[in-house]
Amino acid sequence: MEKKENLLSAPADETVTITQKEEVTVEGKSFVANTAAKEFAFNEGTTGTILIKEKVHTQVSD
Repeated sequence: MEKKENLLSAPADETVTITQKEEVTVEGKSFVANTAAKEFAFNEGTTGTILIKEKVHTQVSD
């Protein structure tokens, strides 16, 4: 990856994978990010998954 000021990029033919807390995974090619704005983009071949976990509600009894 290459970094210039607040810009971060990877070579167009390399696959970049971003994972957050085992819940969100996004990968693709032609990755570019602006770290100051906290924004990123893949300009081709993007795929991903989002795992939505349901909260388990427990009832308290006396």
